[in-house]
Formats: sequence, C-alpha cells, structure tokens
Amino acid sequence: MGKRKSVLGQFIEALFELTGYFWQVGAVVTVILSFLTYKSAVWAFEANTLTNTDSQVTAVLLNNIGWVYYLFPLTFLIFTILFGAKSISIYLRNNRI
Repeated sequence: MGKRKSVLGQFIEALFELTGYFWQVGAVVTVILSFLTYKSAVWAFEANTLTNTDSQVTAVLLNNIGWVYYLFPLTFLIFTILFGAKSISIYLRNNRI
C-alpha cells in the first residue's frame, strides 16, 4: 500500500501542476508566498529575540533551539523559489524567448 498524501500536499502539487499550464497562476502563488515568507521571517526574528522570559527553563530552551523559528520562513522561501522558477520557465517557453 502506498502512503496517502495530505490535503495540503495534494493542493500544493495541484498548484504546481497548474503552473505548468498557466504561468500566471504560478506568478500569483509566488507573490502570495513572498508575502508569507516576509511575514513569517519578521515573526521568527521577533520570537527569537524575545527576552522577556518568565523562567530559566524557558530561557535555556530558547537559547538552545532558537534556530527552529527560522525553519518556518525557510520553508516558505523554498516554495517561493520553486514556484517562481517554474513560472519563469513556463513564461519563457510560451513566449519563445
């Protein structure tokens, strides 16, 4: 038996496939993902520099795994690059540039 994909995984795969037919879809998705990347990077920076901790346990935990906050914007950035590259590729192929 094969592993079943999540709804989010199926949605991203469908958007990526649709980008292969219409570069405009990929351009819109790229813009949305760029905005989400920016917002999540701001959130990660603010969350990582938070110095108002109530206990030593929380302070030690944040100091040891503070880099984990940056995985969320990094994930958005990777998808942004993938959709942007696919959109540009399809645009150039359709316009024979």
